[in-house]
Amino acid sequence: MLLDPGVEYRDSADYEEDLEGGEQEDERDFGTADDVRSAVEAIRRKESLRVSKLNRKRLVVENRVYSSKAFRKIHLELAARGDGLQVLHCVLFPRLSLPGGLPILSMDIVAAPAPSSGSNKGDNGHEIGSNISLAIVDPCPAKLDLSLPQPYRDAVLSLQRECGVSSTPRSTAPEWGREIFSDACVLERPGTDEEALKRFLRYALSLHRAHLKFSEALLLSSHSSSTPSPDPSSRAETAAAHARYRQKQLENGATRGVLAAAFGKEWADRYMEEVMFDVEG
Repeated sequence: MLLDPGVEYRDSADYEEDLEGGEQEDERDFGTADDVRSAVEAIRRKESLRVSKLNRKRLVVENRVYSSKAFRKIHLELAARGDGLQVLHCVLFPRLSLPGGLPILSMDIVAAPAPSSGSNKGDNGHEIGSNISLAIVDPCPAKLDLSLPQPYRDAVLSLQRECGVSSTPRSTAPEWGREIFSDACVLERPGTDEEALKRFLRYALSLHRAHLKFSEALLLSSHSSSTPSPDPSSRAETAAAHARYRQKQLENGATRGVLAAAFGKEWADRYMEEVMFDVEG
């Protein structure tokens, strides 16, 4: 799938330049050479502070979007801010025509800066990506009662045991996620615990592979002459669950706030509604 170039790669430094393009320096009268030197030094200090501030809050967002017979959209987003904030966002949206109630597989990993003496530092002296403040992966149900297909749920729980992770009570999830996450959601805050992060990543990768295998099986089943046509009411429920997922994700104020601070509210709203969390027409 093709993305607008302004969405595929977006740098807030460009946005800042657009905002500052109309600024003009105050006209001054310079009586002596000392006045000139003083003015030049003031400009240098101002520019140094501006660049330092820009680098700390500079946000770069890169997107890739793919589609397949089973998935309407597979969205990958990587965002990095100058102060060390990094976000990996991945969502697999099944097509409504795919039978079997395949969930929306959703994953977010957020790395926040942490004090360190290491060499990989950001502008504020923090090591980039050393502190994983949030790691969450969940097959968000395509059922309004938040249930997962039993064979799928059994496979997910088996993977959790193999990888040494466990489901997280829905009550501990952010408020916007409590109405869309399954009871097999894994939400962790590994911090600087590398072993915990490794277990999470192993599980997340295993879950993605299993999810793709389930999608292949459902696709083959849908093409079988012995498989009955999808129930219209089931498709309607899936569409409603997808719409609920979108609405709740749009209530994530943290994501909207970071994007709006970097690119402006109008662009942030459009990006979240049309790129991150759109729905099948």
